[in-house]
Amino acid sequence: MKAKIKIPPIVSWLPVCLIVLLAAFFRLYRFAELFHWTMDEEYWSYLPYNIATGYHFPLIGGHIAGTGLYSGPLFVYLMALPAKLFAGNPLGFGLTVAFLGIINTFLLFYVGRKIFNYAAGLIASFLYAASFLMSLFDRHYWNASLTPILATLTIWFIWEIWHKRVKFAIPLAAVLALAFHAHGTGMALLLFTLIAWIYFRLPLKSRFVVIAIVLFILLQTPLAIFELRHNFINSRALAGYITTSSGGAYPVGTRLLAIVSGFGSSTSRLFYFPANDLAIEQTLCPAYYPRRGISPWWVDILLVMTGIFLVYRGRNVPAIRLLLLLVFSTLAGLIIYKGNLPEYFFEPGFVPLFLLCGFTLEPLAGKKFGRVLLLGALGIFAVLNLTNLNRARRSFSYNVKIEAVRVAIGQVGKLPFVLEAKSHDACEIYGFRYLFSYFGVEPARSYMDPYFSWLYDKKIPVLPPEKLVEFNVQPENIRLIVDTLPGK
Repeated sequence: MKAKIKIPPIVSWLPVCLIVLLAAFFRLYRFAELFHWTMDEEYWSYLPYNIATGYHFPLIGGHIAGTGLYSGPLFVYLMALPAKLFAGNPLGFGLTVAFLGIINTFLLFYVGRKIFNYAAGLIASFLYAASFLMSLFDRHYWNASLTPILATLTIWFIWEIWHKRVKFAIPLAAVLALAFHAHGTGMALLLFTLIAWIYFRLPLKSRFVVIAIVLFILLQTPLAIFELRHNFINSRALAGYITTSSGGAYPVGTRLLAIVSGFGSSTSRLFYFPANDLAIEQTLCPAYYPRRGISPWWVDILLVMTGIFLVYRGRNVPAIRLLLLLVFSTLAGLIIYKGNLPEYFFEPGFVPLFLLCGFTLEPLAGKKFGRVLLLGALGIFAVLNLTNLNRARRSFSYNVKIEAVRVAIGQVGKLPFVLEAKSHDACEIYGFRYLFSYFGVEPARSYMDPYFSWLYDKKIPVLPPEKLVEFNVQPENIRLIVDTLPGK
């Protein structure tokens, strides 16, 4: 499908640049103040930081919740670069993934223009740039941070292969290997690629495909070595997961209903929802899920109308089938997962939704009244989400935590100490242990040792602790207690 509007090349890039700047604003405004920093973020900072400092070179990433499996280390290896560049500063990790979110905004325009036309690419990238929920995902540093950009790249590369440019199978293999290692949501991209290869009859007899398969296998080398060293722990865990039932398992019908309902409500939140405290919106705590902002009814109605028009307009457009296939793969892959369904599990399916919206709304750009209606709707969308961003607040903020750690280090001096954290909310006692390592001060004992000790055990002081450092975490502040241990 060719673009309907002829635009001079220089002028055509101006809206793209403005959209990228808008994406940067959404992802960088009040960055440190709104930065999400809890237990998972600590863990995924320790691993690359340990590589950057030469402390430990891992063969795995992290534990995949609810499966007994361990992910591969490619994400960790990739993040070792910003760990070195920013000397382990947590904000450095955050800025890295935020920058990737800005790049993905441009990629969405590029892919939208390639598979549809210029206007569709502009609309898709604008919606992604100004989505408050997507900006939260893009600001969030952890192993799922790469999911949106990897999903965009997967769509792009499969489209190219589908159109006889089979050499794109090689970068696709690298993207899929990274997705497979980074997070469980990467399995949706693998499933999508497999189904697309069969459905669209993509070529198999090509040297590029052979190279791609070999590359993907070679990138599993660290995991293979880990398996051999640890008595095939992943293989045994996978067999156990498949053959045994879990307390978290649900009947298929109930599971399908939960998946469809969760995806529907999350899709509405992509476009607008009244934001709650960001600690509630982002912390992986099941007790918080019912307290998250819900989109108003009119958002659902607009999305249903858009979906109806998409079905009417896109029924004979091949690219629509490709995008819907990724949405299907995202949802289908969750059927066999036995755990909870947090919102970020749907991320691979969010990316094609923006492209589908771009295609659906694009005809409005070709008519005078339609352009006024489209620009008005996009303007309202941007204002609503900008209002969310401006009003956003975060309890238990990173800024407060790092300042509390600085004060604690100043008070404890060079004496060995025990680190503890307490709170009225058990979901918010995390985010302190890594900051001590970042400042080069290791506690002799810590409340995080049962989870993290292997990440720093060789650096723990050998002298018995003399002081107690305790953080009492409250929504708006952190009370610090530094005291002498009994008998000292």
